[in-house]
Amino acid sequence: MKWNTLTRHIQDHSMKDSYHSVLAGIAFGFVTPRAVGDYFGRMLTFNHKNKPLVVVPLILGRVAQIIPTLFFGVIGILVISMQVNIQTLWYVIPAFLFFGSLIFLLGFNGLKKYLYSLMQHLGWLEAKTNGLKLRDILHVIKLSFLRYVVFSSQFLIAMIVFGVEANFFIMMAGITWIFFAKSIIPSFSFLSDLGIREFSAILFFEAFQVPLVPVLAASLFIWLINIAIPSIIGLLSVQRAKI
Repeated sequence: MKWNTLTRHIQDHSMKDSYHSVLAGIAFGFVTPRAVGDYFGRMLTFNHKNKPLVVVPLILGRVAQIIPTLFFGVIGILVISMQVNIQTLWYVIPAFLFFGSLIFLLGFNGLKKYLYSLMQHLGWLEAKTNGLKLRDILHVIKLSFLRYVVFSSQFLIAMIVFGVEANFFIMMAGITWIFFAKSIIPSFSFLSDLGIREFSAILFFEAFQVPLVPVLAASLFIWLINIAIPSIIGLLSVQRAKI
């Protein structure tokens, strides 16, 4: 949905096209530095003249996803640095969830009106984003928050299923830390991406004497269903494209 919103102004791109485009990007990113492989994979479903225009939407999509990652990652940073007491999490995490949900539900209405009038006056937005509207960018940010919630919920369920013995808030803080570390540390292939996940998980949960085997099993499982398996499926999308 994010990719379709970001690219439909470039080319008549259906949800099915966007689906194949994202899968192809994951497949290429599986064996290459993420930004390079993702770009070459996603551009396969676009016409030759439109391929260079895919760069801006890809960057905007990544920037939009950084927002919730940093927003919720503060929790993991505070906990891992041991600067807050565990009881404080009963106030910190609900506060972050509340304000995150509030931003998502309100849709940035006040900010949207201000930015739209300002950028429209300057004539800057459409020139820099190849015609992408501000409302589309804000919609993508909302979808980024939703995507973060989906991935976090997956991780939390996996931890529970694999029997991670930890407080609920410790598990949630650990998840935000892992996603934060993964977003700021560059990965050069699927192995380094997996290594960052495992290292950050060990770094966090070892500090709280949480058994690491179930945590690592949950992390590996999430990597398999969100990266490895979609990459294999994405190969079919690559084969369908005319290279």
